[in-house]
Amino acid sequence: MEMWILVVDDNTTNLKVANTILGDAGMKVSCVKSGEAAMKFLQFNRPDLILLDVHMPEMDGFEVIAMIRKNEDLADIPVIFLTADNEGETETRGLHAGAMDFIKKPFVPDVLLLRVKHAIALTRLQADLSREVENKTCEVLEQHAKKEALFIQTIIALSSAIDAKDTYTNGHSSRVAEYSRRIAEKA
Repeated sequence: MEMWILVVDDNTTNLKVANTILGDAGMKVSCVKSGEAAMKFLQFNRPDLILLDVHMPEMDGFEVIAMIRKNEDLADIPVIFLTADNEGETETRGLHAGAMDFIKKPFVPDVLLLRVKHAIALTRLQADLSREVENKTCEVLEQHAKKEALFIQTIIALSSAIDAKDTYTNGHSSRVAEYSRRIAEKA
């Protein structure tokens, strides 16, 4: 499955470098130069991952990721911040905002490729796991419903057998069950 990456950076050189590195690795790459352009792009497109520059004019990376995380349709797209900052505070703030990772600029090609591949692989594994849990939960609920129906049928059969054995107590079990149901409704 082809990986589709959106690169958001106000620096044309960074866009070209990222496009070349990722494109040469067989990935589909879309590049935009601003946070506003990224949000417009995301209205009609859903990439597998977003590489997002932290420092951009008008709308910085923190504002963009906040908008992405607030949108139900986009919130699960992994975001990796791009930054030349060496400050731990920037990384901490980005991780709290929902970034999956950070890549330092200028890019080291192997690091960029590995982090992008690992982020997408992890995201896909999480999605597969969620689907598997949902499927197994449905299976368990179906099995539980079948077992419950079989249990009720067994109880009805046993009470019918007891009632049929003695004409004096015939219908006693069903009357007790009906009284119990009415009491439970009132309670």
